[in-house]
Amino acid sequence: YSNTFAGLTVSLAHSGGGTTGTGDGTSEGAGVTATTSDYHLKYAVPMIEGLTIQYGKSTVDDQTAGARDDVYHNGHILYSAGPVSVGYRYGTFEDGTDGANDNEMEAYAIAFNVNDEFSLSFATQDKLFDDPSGTDVTETSDAINASYTMGAMTLRGTFGEADAVGGVAGVTDEHMELSAIFAF
Repeated sequence: YSNTFAGLTVSLAHSGGGTTGTGDGTSEGAGVTATTSDYHLKYAVPMIEGLTIQYGKSTVDDQTAGARDDVYHNGHILYSAGPVSVGYRYGTFEDGTDGANDNEMEAYAIAFNVNDEFSLSFATQDKLFDDPSGTDVTETSDAINASYTMGAMTLRGTFGEADAVGGVAGVTDEHMELSAIFAF
């Protein structure tokens, strides 16, 4: 279900039964029966043009005796004025097991449309891996993106780096992607 009331968009979804890992809205672990419930709220603030606030929650309820329930929370704020957009996002994952490995994520991004053809953006994200039996580790990811459009051709580039990948201290990953897109 999805509908908008006075600037507030409400989205609701529910799927039940079946085995996980076999379709949309399901979780990990083949052979486990689960139901998934989602709701998302999006509000375009009328007093501040260009400001949007959004929140969502997803719950995966495992039906197997003694199984945990996964809960995801995600909220963000986006403000756009002229050629600049600035965003902030915060999210959590809890697997429902006492003393389990939960995660928290915080991200910031800024995008600037230099003109109709050229845009730049920068994003950074910190993801905390909670380790109840040891030391928490924070994965940090940074990326710079650029896009240039000329007629039916778009050139794009992404340059990114991540430290403590997957919550493992000392593991780094660098990513560079260049692409050309042609519209016919």
